[in-house]
Amino acid sequence: FMKKFILVILISLGTNSVFAYSCSVLLGKLDYEINLAKESGVSSLKIDKIQKLRHKALKAHVEENHDLSEKLLKKGLKLIND
Repeated sequence: FMKKFILVILISLGTNSVFAYSCSVLLGKLDYEINLAKESGVSSLKIDKIQKLRHKALKAHVEENHDLSEKLLKKGLKLIND
């Protein structure tokens, strides 16, 4: 019983780290919102600012700084909806 219990704990710890960050989901959502904003006539200045945040977020993601990536993506989503 103890071996199974330890195995379950180890597996759950491993899968939690895989799902800990949602950079990819947020990136897809931001891309979708940017496209909607472009179609809705949002100013190019605002879109440029959001795209710069997106670029910085993607760079942070590639550098495995997922906390920063998520923060920047959420900031972009908030800005696009303001």
